[in-house]
Amino acid sequence: MKISSKIEDYLETIYRLSKEMDTVGVTDVAKARNVSVPTARTAVNRLQEYGFLHQKHYGKIILHEAGKKKGEEIYRVHKTLRRFLRDFLLVDEDTAEKEACKMEHGLSHETLERLQIFLRTLEESEVCEKRCMNKYEESLKHLNLENAGSEGTKSSDSSSQRELKTMTLLDLKPGETGIISKVGGYGKLRHRILDLGLHVGERIAMVKTAPLKDPIEFSLNGNHISLRRTEAELIQIKSNG
Repeated sequence: MKISSKIEDYLETIYRLSKEMDTVGVTDVAKARNVSVPTARTAVNRLQEYGFLHQKHYGKIILHEAGKKKGEEIYRVHKTLRRFLRDFLLVDEDTAEKEACKMEHGLSHETLERLQIFLRTLEESEVCEKRCMNKYEESLKHLNLENAGSEGTKSSDSSSQRELKTMTLLDLKPGETGIISKVGGYGKLRHRILDLGLHVGERIAMVKTAPLKDPIEFSLNGNHISLRRTEAELIQIKSNG
């Protein structure tokens, strides 16, 4: 059965919501997809026609086994692509999420398996991963310099000054806050940092350090998190007083 990519997106959304909520309704789907309730209802009705779910009298949406299986499959592809884009290509969180949505529908099962094997192999060989990612990041720096040069807006002197002013979470003292401007690292380490909610634009406060100065405790969105110094060093910030 061939269904459109748009309808697949709705099925994936319902599957994800069903993992997070006890009851999923059309209003929840509309909110998650940022569409009107009538638009979401049309998609739900279409999925019901395909036999992926059922909904009685505009009430709770219940996924059938076929819907769960298909939704899980789409979500698995999405997570793999987002991980590849975010944790290895170092694309920012929002872009990785949007691009993964675009890519997931045209990826064959064989290609997905090959990508998963590639990522797993890269992570299991730390030496290879480090060499590859260091070379990749150097290439990105050259690309950025070339783009900046073509615009004629940046000089080597101003670049040096900016590098000197770069701050990381290690520069914060107890009670001080900053705005995250860049998240470094790659692979599993970057995955852990981002999954903790440490995204660009978030305000973070330094709380205290352990007796041996490692780990360091921070406050983020009302939650306290602990980071190793090696992790905190990867997160650049703009001072916020």
